[in-house]
Amino acid sequence: MFKGWESAGAIISKKQSHSFTVTQPLTLTAKWQTQYYVSIHTDYATASGEKWYDKGESATITISQTKIDGIPFNKVFKGWKDETGSIVSTQPSYTFTVDGPKTLTAVWEQELNILFLAGIGAAAATVAVIVIIILLKKKKAKPLPPPPPPLPPPR
Repeated sequence: MFKGWESAGAIISKKQSHSFTVTQPLTLTAKWQTQYYVSIHTDYATASGEKWYDKGESATITISQTKIDGIPFNKVFKGWKDETGSIVSTQPSYTFTVDGPKTLTAVWEQELNILFLAGIGAAAATVAVIVIIILLKKKKAKPLPPPPPPLPPPR
C-alpha cells in the first residue's frame, strides 16, 4: 500500500501525485507498506476481525457466540484453525502478529441438547404413567355379569 512521498526522513505528502516547485536539489522516495488480508470463515454465529493489516501488526479475531442452541443438537465452538488445518486457538478471541495472508476458520462440533432429551424423557414418562393408570383402572373394574340364559324354544 502506498504510504506517501518521503524526503529527508519525513513524509511530505500522502497523495500519490505530488506537485512542487524545484528550488534546490531534492530526493523523493516513494514509501510503501506491506499489508496482508486476514480472512475469517464460520458456519454459525458472527466473526469479526476480517480486514487488511499492516505487516507486523497485531490482529484479533473474535466469534460472537460459542454455543448455538438447536434441536436435537447444539453447535459448540471448539476453536480456530488455520489454512493447514491446525487448531491455533481454542479461545473465542485469538490475537496474533500478521506476517502473511491468513485464513482462519471457526471449528464447530455438535453436542446433544440435554434440554431436548429431558423433554423427550418427560413426555415418555407421562405417557407411561397414563398407560399404567388405564391398565390399573381396567383391572379394578368389576367384570360384566354373564349373559342371560337363552330363551326356551317357542311351543
